[in-house]
Amino acid sequence: MNRWGILAVLFTIRAVMGLQFQSMTLVLISSKLALLSGFTFCRVLCGTGAVLLNVLLTKMLIDWFSGREVIAAMAILVNSWPFGIALGLITQGWIAENYSWSVVQYIAAGMSLVGLLLMVALYRKPPTKAVNSKAGAKPRGLPAWEFSLASVAGLIWCLYNVSLIIVISFAPNVLHLNGMAITEAAILVSVGTWIGIATLPIGGYIAQRYQASNSVMIASFLATTCAILWIPDAALPLIPFIVFGVLAWASAGPIMALPAEVLHVDSRGPSMGIFFS
Repeated sequence: MNRWGILAVLFTIRAVMGLQFQSMTLVLISSKLALLSGFTFCRVLCGTGAVLLNVLLTKMLIDWFSGREVIAAMAILVNSWPFGIALGLITQGWIAENYSWSVVQYIAAGMSLVGLLLMVALYRKPPTKAVNSKAGAKPRGLPAWEFSLASVAGLIWCLYNVSLIIVISFAPNVLHLNGMAITEAAILVSVGTWIGIATLPIGGYIAQRYQASNSVMIASFLATTCAILWIPDAALPLIPFIVFGVLAWASAGPIMALPAEVLHVDSRGPSMGIFFS
């Protein structure tokens, strides 16, 4: 299997993670269930697995795409999580209403099992040439400069995600305070999110095609800042949300690919763990 087939496997697994995340969120609509210690344990277990898988999947992708189309590939992989959540949003509510929340959990668990089987059956280690690591080499420690660069990249990723989450979470309330119906405000915010899912891979492609990661990130950050500041006072709020959707998500791929530009092959695992910390 070539690297694009591997990317398809990794995308599917991470999309299933998003689907599983949304199914656990759905259960919270039952306050009695949310208080059960067993449910809390499951939430912690799923969250731990998701964190570990995030590190593992991104490390696998870097191994296959390092020195190639790593930015575009990372943008596609990043898109798998919101894709899985969106898939859950449009299917799991209907399933829970017509059957039960238990069926939602069984389906999500079954999809997770399918992801595991795909990994076991289809994933292969990249060729030695692609990994560019010497066979039999002794494990090396993580140099301070790699630790620092991974930490800086992780901080950029953290602040970037926080800005997106704040807009998605609080923009409906801001618009509601300005007189808009809360349902209409939520739909308006979702417009930017859906546009972002469509444009995120495009940002990665442009950064990869023209080797312009820094330019894409700077333009995206500036446009996002302007769009966020524009939202509260916009006469037509749809316009800043379109700007937000088109440009805010474009930098996700280049940011995620930052560690691949500086990390030695033998330190990618621990460095990606630092990145996601």
